[in-house]
Amino acid sequence: MQRRNLSLGGGLALRAMTGYEEEFLEAHLAESNTVALCNELVARCLVPPGQDHAGAMETVLSWSPAKRDEALVELRRLSLGETVCCEVSCVKCTVVNEVTFDLSTLPPVPGESAESVDCELDDGRRASLRPINAADQAALVSRVFATTAERSTWLLSRTLRTVGSDVGPFSEDQVRAMPVAVRNSLSRELANSTAKLDLTMGVCCHDCGHEFSAPFDIVSFFLPSLGGDW
Repeated sequence: MQRRNLSLGGGLALRAMTGYEEEFLEAHLAESNTVALCNELVARCLVPPGQDHAGAMETVLSWSPAKRDEALVELRRLSLGETVCCEVSCVKCTVVNEVTFDLSTLPPVPGESAESVDCELDDGRRASLRPINAADQAALVSRVFATTAERSTWLLSRTLRTVGSDVGPFSEDQVRAMPVAVRNSLSRELANSTAKLDLTMGVCCHDCGHEFSAPFDIVSFFLPSLGGDW
């Protein structure tokens, strides 16, 4: 399969990881928010080694999660090549299998997310939301929500732009006061508009011969271990 060339826009280009990034990662691998760590890693590799990456970080945070994941795949390729090795447990016999595959075989990422998610609510009003970006994703991982409804309230308050004649920003209390039908409709539109890299690997167990598909989590996988192996 032909791999799509990565286009970051704005004259940006990724470079391979250096000792600066290796030291940074080893110092922060214990942190639980791997999304924030990957955002920072990509931003650091958009500027020359050791230089200030604050501007690049703002750019990465504005990207869709899918575009950030695409950059992670390209960063892995630039730094350590196309071939990837990992271990996967068989879903039938639980034996651990070593899987080797080529990054060039990964499917192309979805197209860029629209700048605005526009929809019509059941009551006839129009609404618009900002698509979820890498900053939202990192913030979401860092928070603990008591319920799914609380999570929806928080996310909608970050992304909702307009509802009928009302113009945001909207506070969490304003979102919380909305009818359930409206909240559900907005959450559904936001979820459907979010481009995702839902990747899987085809595996045949070397012990029992069972064939199955294993999920490929880019954010978790592309953090190098302390030994320097990816």
